[in-house]
Amino acid sequence: MVLSGATYEPFGGVNGWTWGDATTSAWAFDLRGLATSHSLASDTRTQGYNNVGELITLDDARHDLDFDYDALSRLFDFDALGAAPLTSQDFSYDANGNRLSFTEGVSYAYTVTPNSNRVATVAGPTPRIYT
Repeated sequence: MVLSGATYEPFGGVNGWTWGDATTSAWAFDLRGLATSHSLASDTRTQGYNNVGELITLDDARHDLDFDYDALSRLFDFDALGAAPLTSQDFSYDANGNRLSFTEGVSYAYTVTPNSNRVATVAGPTPRIYT
C-alpha cells in the first residue's frame, strides 16, 4: 500500500494522508488555496507568499529559502540560508522573458536565437551550444 487515510479540505483538496511506512503527511492552506505548511513525520515546512501568490519563503528545520520576483513575476533572486550548503542564485531576462544570465558563484550567460526565443548558447565553466 502506498498511502491510506487521505483527508480532504471542504472543497476537495487533499490535506493529509498516511504513507505505507506509517509516517503521516499533513497540509494546511490559506483562503486562496495556497499551501502554508506541510509536515512529514517530525519535520514541518512552511511557505509564505506575496500579494500575488508568488512563493517568497520556504522554511524547514534545515533551510530558510527566500525567493524574489521582478514586476513580471519572473524569479530573479533565490537565497538558501540556514544549514550548509548556503547558496544564492540570480537570474536576468530579456524583454521577451528569455533568461539572459544565471549566477551562482559563477555566471552563465545565455544567448537566444533571434525570432525564435530558443536558447542558442550558454556560456560558463561548461559552455553549451544548442542547434
